[in-house]
Amino acid sequence: MRRRAITTVLVSLCTLAFAGGAWAQYTYNPNNPDEQGSNIRYFGSVKDESGQALKGVAILVKQAYVFISDEAGRYVGYVPADPSPKTVLIGCAKPGYTLVRITKRTGSTRQKLWVQADCILRKAR
Repeated sequence: MRRRAITTVLVSLCTLAFAGGAWAQYTYNPNNPDEQGSNIRYFGSVKDESGQALKGVAILVKQAYVFISDEAGRYVGYVPADPSPKTVLIGCAKPGYTLVRITKRTGSTRQKLWVQADCILRKAR
């Protein structure tokens, strides 16, 4: 039941993202406060089962932060460090698709924590 509720929220958020019409692309900027702060960097890719990148997929982190995949199926964003990234729930959804799996890895570089979450979706029948 909980998984269904999360999926419903993700599909709704994804629909709103499409209605907005604006697509933001992340560009690394060392002067960006997010790059220097204690926030955790979340990033990854979204593909279908054949390996094709999927644009416009909503990635929900901590049931509060939403990132949208770009034309190459990639997303990136920053989320406050609490709670631990190992326990954070991540979901992926796009209208007309069902989630197959999410692969999540955590790590750090130069004292900066990161989480890579890659999603595989299947076209709904």
